[in-house]
Order: sequence, then structure tokens, then C-alpha cells
Amino acid sequence: MKNIIKNKTNLQFLNTPLESLERSSTPSLAKRNQEVLKLYREVLKMTQRFTWANEDGTQWKIILQKTARQEFEQLRNETDSVKVGKFMITWREANMRIHEKINETQMKIAKHVDDTRTDKSLINKNNYQDKV
Repeated sequence: MKNIIKNKTNLQFLNTPLESLERSSTPSLAKRNQEVLKLYREVLKMTQRFTWANEDGTQWKIILQKTARQEFEQLRNETDSVKVGKFMITWREANMRIHEKINETQMKIAKHVDDTRTDKSLINKNNYQDKV
């Protein structure tokens, strides 16, 4: 049994107290920054789907981009990994819900347009069929 472990110098960490060991599961700062940057890019991509303007005439995508930038800038100097994790989870869930709502609304609009078409007889007459 003793012959199985040839290089015992790598096992010296077993002699140190548990409290003094570093956690290897904590992501490095660079990796965390990459994840935050990827999420920021996903949010910016999502804002491109907002093509309409508010009551003042400002496009919603510009408003959302500014808001996202401000919130991500506040996160830049955050050192608490729990706060960063909560922030990322919140933004991912919000991004996902927004995509779902926009897709759902687009499907409703497409169905409404299809249901209220006045040229259905022409489409049927010309043998056009939906390939869905």
C-alpha cells in the first residue's frame, strides 16, 4: 500500500490545518470578469430587440443600454463573490424572461395578423401553404 504513492511531497497539504488552505473552487478574478463581460454582451444583444420609443421619443434600447452599463459599472469594483453571483443570476433570469416575453408577443402578433388577413382567399387560390 505504501508503494502506490511515489511522490509524497505533493501530499504535504494534508499536514496543514483546514482553515489555512485556499479554496480552489472559487473562480479567479479573470474568469469571473470574463463571465460578467459575457453576460453584459448578452444583455446588450437583448436590448437590440427593443426597437420602439417611449413617450419622450427616446428608444428603449438606448435607455436599457445606459441602465445596464451603469449597473455593470457599479459591479466593476465589487470584491464580494456572493454579491457578484447574485447580480449575475438576477441579470441572467431577467434576460431570459425578457426573451421569452418578446418571443411570446411576437407569436401573438403573427397569429393576430394571420387571423385577420383579408387576402386569405387569394393565398388559398394561389396554392400558397404554410410550411410550418
